[in-house]
Amino acid sequence: NKKQLTHQLKDTNNAIKEACGEYPTLFRPSYGETNKKINDKSGLPVVMWSVDTLDWKRKDGKKVFDYVSGLSSLDGKIILLHSIHDSTADATELIVPWLKEQGYQMVTVSELVKYKQGEEMQAGKVYW
Repeated sequence: NKKQLTHQLKDTNNAIKEACGEYPTLFRPSYGETNKKINDKSGLPVVMWSVDTLDWKRKDGKKVFDYVSGLSSLDGKIILLHSIHDSTADATELIVPWLKEQGYQMVTVSELVKYKQGEEMQAGKVYW
């Protein structure tokens, strides 16, 4: 319901502010489960992903790397990785240098939207 949604979003934003000193500027819905009502109520640009590594399922850094490095083009892609798994940290240590060797540049999501879509991110709009 609307009241519960408002409460959850507010509590989450406050917890983030308490943890790092800043309110969030982007919204990535848990599990990617969202809809127009949630997106609008978030009051933030909504960020999804374009490459799901299934790192939570693979739990093997080399397998995650092999999957990512086997994709044909990663230009403009957002790669989903979960920081709670040690194997994902292992995969990241392989993926980032490999991406740089391939000529890719790491940018923030806001920079990516500006470069690829030519706009500033807008609240409630879903990206990727």
